[in-house]
Amino acid sequence: MSNLNNDVGRFFICVSIVILVANAAVSFGSIISAIAPNPTAASALSAPLLVPLMIFSGFFLNNATIPGYFIWLRYLSWFNYANELLLINQWDGVENIACNASRCAFTKGQDVLDYLKMEKSNYGIDFGAICALLVGFRLISFFILFFRSFKK
Repeated sequence: MSNLNNDVGRFFICVSIVILVANAAVSFGSIISAIAPNPTAASALSAPLLVPLMIFSGFFLNNATIPGYFIWLRYLSWFNYANELLLINQWDGVENIACNASRCAFTKGQDVLDYLKMEKSNYGIDFGAICALLVGFRLISFFILFFRSFKK
């Protein structure tokens, strides 16, 4: 119905990516929860911390157009890695994109990946980076809570 790649292997890879992203987001939320003194403060902190990560993830801005002084936000964003993984999962190997117009912008999946500056060679790195962010965020929240426990 949505015309996504209908290979069963790609479906399960997509599900795996979404599960990793959900876990990374929960891990980041645990940092916010550990920092905030109460739920209201956590809600107030979440938007200013999450919006830059979403903006510089490559979904709203093309990765090639991100200014150099904001590039570090791209590497802290699990959205960036998930976006690249999902796009490669969807478009890699697609040899014909059906188009009703007289002139189509993209005729193959590789054209889409080239336009968005997504590298197939980053596939394994992206999986590793999301896992590293997931573990790193959980460790950070653990240490925040550990040191806060000694304050009282």
